[in-house]
Amino acid sequence: MFWIMFILSTFLQTKGDKYEMKKDTVLLENGVLPNWISWKSSALPNADLVYVNPVNWDLWIIDENGGNKSCLTSYDDNILGINFPLDEDSIAPAIHWKGAPIVHPFLPIIFFRAENENSAHKPLENAPSIGWDNDIWALDVSKKVYYRLTNLDSGQGLQRAAISEDGKWFVYPLRYDKGNSGDDYGFSKMIFCEIVPDTNDRLQLLKRFEMEPNGQMYYEPNDIHKNDSCSYLLLYSASSGVCCDPYEYKWTWEGDSCYGTNKSLQTTPSQHEEFFMFSPSGENIAWMKGPYFLYRYFADLYISNPDFTEIERITWYNDSTVWPDSYKPNGCQLDCLTWNDDGTTIFFGLWIHDGPLKPFNSSELHRLDLSTQGITEKSNDAGINLKLLTTCGERVAIRYTLPKDEYIELSVYGVDGRKKDVIANGYKTAGIHTNFCKPSSSGVYFIRLKTADIIITRKTIWVK
Repeated sequence: MFWIMFILSTFLQTKGDKYEMKKDTVLLENGVLPNWISWKSSALPNADLVYVNPVNWDLWIIDENGGNKSCLTSYDDNILGINFPLDEDSIAPAIHWKGAPIVHPFLPIIFFRAENENSAHKPLENAPSIGWDNDIWALDVSKKVYYRLTNLDSGQGLQRAAISEDGKWFVYPLRYDKGNSGDDYGFSKMIFCEIVPDTNDRLQLLKRFEMEPNGQMYYEPNDIHKNDSCSYLLLYSASSGVCCDPYEYKWTWEGDSCYGTNKSLQTTPSQHEEFFMFSPSGENIAWMKGPYFLYRYFADLYISNPDFTEIERITWYNDSTVWPDSYKPNGCQLDCLTWNDDGTTIFFGLWIHDGPLKPFNSSELHRLDLSTQGITEKSNDAGINLKLLTTCGERVAIRYTLPKDEYIELSVYGVDGRKKDVIANGYKTAGIHTNFCKPSSSGVYFIRLKTADIIITRKTIWVK
């Protein structure tokens, strides 16, 4: 397999200066659908990303620089030394396609889609990017075991799912109508599940409710952000044709009842918008956008604030006047986007079209480094830098730089919005400071530094 590792040192040309690209690195060829791994496991010590090779439809892992590449799911040739159960059941297909990974935020578990027993193994129907006759599985990396989470009926399909940042909710789209090729995507509905352990301490998807918020359409959940102690916000794309628009669905689950509101975020006729992903802070959204023509999307990367009042285009693969060296003459489109933990880097797959009737023929896995200006919580405005370092023993090391002497409070918050601990509170001199914290249990936590001028927040995943 041919490797590419080169850097496109093209600087962003936009209407404003809020977002700036430092560099665009092509990590490798034949890589799509990446997902960032926040936890670390002794079984995968160097893994920062899980992605899909669309040539053979297997899951692979690499580090953030494109090194330490290993296959997770290839039959009899994978880093975990275990085989996918359906690849050994003597039922066609002999080797099932796997794809669309979703990483649990703090447990060493990777959810993914795979062909089920009803699959005809057709590339434009059963591949996990399209998902007819697929099911959702989980791979427990630490225990080195696969287990199945859904058993769909024949003729049902799946698209990419979304998981909440606290690991509590999982939303997947159940497709029940294929639509007309080239004209629409058919119909689907979003299945909202709580993630709960079963008696064998394996996770299961407990269906709570299903939604078609805008009536019969094609729906694809993209990302879930936790608003407060009991409410969640789902970013999703939906369409009655081939060009999707963004929506948000806010819900609260109380007892056995759902209380939700649905909202259209923006409408862009003749433009396809998809793969909306919150930055770790929740203050920015990245997604792909572009026109559709002759079975192809000409889509690039955009970043905005959550209410879409400040939008910047980040990449120009489909515009030869701005990026002549990176221009794709037959068009290209991004696929799933994923942020690193501090929100300074976005990883994505790039499908490159070889011609009008040859969409999605080749692909590249990209790393896009962004300047911190406008991406983090205004830390540059006050001259303050807050970083979460690697764990030190059983503690999380927190380093911050103060430009002047001042009073600060350094605190730990849970995903419920409640303050869990105060690490430091008082007068600090200008310079570099380091403090440590030890969360009481596994989960998602937020480290918050507050001064008289600014509040900065960073997310951390703690596995006890």
